[in-house]
Amino acid sequence: MRKRIFTNAISSSVLAVIFSDDIVSTSAFGLGKVLSRFSSPGNTIIGTESPFPTFFNDNRKTSQVEAAKNELLQTISSTKNGKESSLETQKQVLSLVDFLETQAPTSPTLLTDPMESMKIDGLWYLQYTQPSDLGLEVDDIPTWKPATSSLDVVSKLDTRQANNQGTVSFLGTVAVDTSDRLTTQTIDIAQSRVTNFVEQNLFTVEVAGSYELDTVPNRVIVSFDKCDITIKNTGLVLDLSFLFDLRSFLKGGLKAGGWLETTYIDDDIRIGRGNRGSLFVLTRDKGAVSP
Repeated sequence: MRKRIFTNAISSSVLAVIFSDDIVSTSAFGLGKVLSRFSSPGNTIIGTESPFPTFFNDNRKTSQVEAAKNELLQTISSTKNGKESSLETQKQVLSLVDFLETQAPTSPTLLTDPMESMKIDGLWYLQYTQPSDLGLEVDDIPTWKPATSSLDVVSKLDTRQANNQGTVSFLGTVAVDTSDRLTTQTIDIAQSRVTNFVEQNLFTVEVAGSYELDTVPNRVIVSFDKCDITIKNTGLVLDLSFLFDLRSFLKGGLKAGGWLETTYIDDDIRIGRGNRGSLFVLTRDKGAVSP
């Protein structure tokens, strides 16, 4: 587990659809600002001897996490799912996400414990997407590096870096705009299924598939097998599911899907990383982020 020591000396700065990057992949709240809000000058947040009992330290840590979460939701508001996020906004998002991931890491049994898995089960609203790597030398924002899976199927997934903001990529080729669009993801723990839904002006796109657990904790590998495009006000549904098998055949076994790792989750928000380098933020409440 990564250990962070944050001080005021540090400078400030999804649909692959599981939003796994094949159908999704694709603020200025630098670490200095994180510190100014969450710690006193010259003090560290984690890793320092404290004269206070553990109870008070835990409460302080909880309040810091809650403050960072709220700041993240404010930061991604009015960015149209990341489409209109500036470079400074993206840096800010990465700083906040890194803080949440390190200070409140996801339980390694989130997907294997029946009670814990209820936290991720159900409907989520996609609110923001951006690349995990901005391609810049940003010394005060650690680069997130995915753990290596021991499953052979993972080696067949597309890992080309995606650079989408506010869009999802249909079959990894055609970009679908999600800015100002209703975009949801439903995780069905009982059936081991993931369903992604994007609403457009004239039609809706629904892509679904089964998933299996990876050897990396909190990561699922999704294999898409359903794609329906429904034309509004006509009842016409175009079933394009066969394209997943066709794509896999033409790509020499490259799966039409990807992996999704949940790096932070609570009752309100979920942060995930995908196999093509995307970062995305989802919420339980549709109105948690201003459009």
